[in-house]
Amino acid sequence: MKRSIFCFVFSMISASSIFAQQNQTTITKKDIVVQNESPAFTDSSSISETQLIQLKKDFGRNKKYAPEYEKLVLPALSFFPQLKDYRITFKVRNHGAPLSTRPSYGSIFRHARKREYMVFISSDTTSQWKEIQLNRIPVMAQLGIIGHELSHIIEFKEKNSFGLMGLGISHVSTSYMNKFEFQADSICISKGMGDYLLACSIHARKAFGAPDPEQLEVRGEMSQYQERYMSPASIRRYMAEMEKIK
Repeated sequence: MKRSIFCFVFSMISASSIFAQQNQTTITKKDIVVQNESPAFTDSSSISETQLIQLKKDFGRNKKYAPEYEKLVLPALSFFPQLKDYRITFKVRNHGAPLSTRPSYGSIFRHARKREYMVFISSDTTSQWKEIQLNRIPVMAQLGIIGHELSHIIEFKEKNSFGLMGLGISHVSTSYMNKFEFQADSICISKGMGDYLLACSIHARKAFGAPDPEQLEVRGEMSQYQERYMSPASIRRYMAEMEKIK
C-alpha cells in the first residue's frame, strides 16, 4: 500500500523544473570532474586478484553486488571516483530491461549522499532485449552499459527529492527521455569510458539494425530523427571534443 501511494505521488508531482533542463550538446571543462587513471579493462579474466583487491578497497565501499559481477562492477566504478562513498546496490532480477537505475523508494527523501541507488541487472528478459542482455554482450560493451547506468547516478545525485520525483512523470515525454539518455552517454564519455560506450553502441546498433545518423544525413532525413542513445559517430565526435578541451 505504501509503495502504491508513493508511486501515485511520484507520477503526480509537477516536473516543470525537470523539463526546463536542457541537454548539453557539447562537453566543456566543467563536465570533466575527475579523470582517473584506470587501466583499460578489455577482458575481465585478465584482472588479477591483486588488482581486484585494490579495486575493492578503493571503490567497493557501500556497494552491494553478486560475486559473479565483481570484475565488471568494480572496474566500471573506478571511472566514477566521486561515487566511491555512495550506497549503490546492483540487484539481479529475471525480468525487465537489461539494465536500469533509480534511487531506492525508501531513500528518495534523503540527502543525495545518504540515498541508496539501485542498478537492476536482468538475468533474463523479453526477446526484444535479448541481444543486449548483459551476459550476452562483449566485456567492453558490458562495461559501457554499466558506465551509462552509473552516469544516471551522477545525474540523480544533483537533484533534490522533488526533482527526482518529477522524473516519474517525465517518462511520458519522448523528447525529454531522448535528452535524458543522451546526457547520460555524454557524462559516461566525460568520465573516460568513451571506448566502452562505443563498443556498446556498435553492438546494439548491429543487433537492432538501428539507423546510422550519418546515412540519414546523406539522405536528408535527419529532421525526423533524434538520438536517444549516442550513435558510434556521436560518441567519436564527443570523444574528439573532450580531447580538445583537456
